Amino acid sequence: MTGRWHDPGDWGERGHPHEPGAPWWVLLRLRTRAFLAATVTALPAAVWAGSGSVEDVGAVVLIMLASTAVPEVRELLAEQAWRVVLERRLRTAFLELRVANRRGRTPTVLRSAARNGAVVVRVWLPVGLALPDLTAARHRIAELCFVDEVHVRSREGSRDTAEVVLLRHTLGQRA
Repeated sequence: MTGRWHDPGDWGERGHPHEPGAPWWVLLRLRTRAFLAATVTALPAAVWAGSGSVEDVGAVVLIMLASTAVPEVRELLAEQAWRVVLERRLRTAFLELRVANRRGRTPTVLRSAARNGAVVVRVWLPVGLALPDLTAARHRIAELCFVDEVHVRSREGSRDTAEVVLLRHTLGQRA
């Protein structure tokens, strides 16, 4: 067939991609946001419960805000924020690109870590999805996640687990 569209033949047989909706998977997806929300609210509340003083709560809040003035802390917070954002963008890219098995199951994000300007996301590949499927979609994943490079590698000792490395170059530091 000529033109831009080429029918792969079996798309009609595939289910629509979806994320697992079981409660433990939802908790796994939302664990970082829940931890941050709990920490930000629990620390001043604990100080309030312990001392009962508004001044002490204000001092704790000021220390929390002043810690962002330290460049190393600010960079750490920015890396962790990018980690959370890119983890969600990767999940959305899997859905949009239909990186899924025949039943419509997309790779499940197990954990992620921010390291030296890169975010390493460990994903579990459901049955019927292999590493070459992720590798074939890596350029489109880079576009959808707004990163410069995406590398996909297998995890040692496990055929069902892969690591997706999302590289984001900061302005003026292109390789």
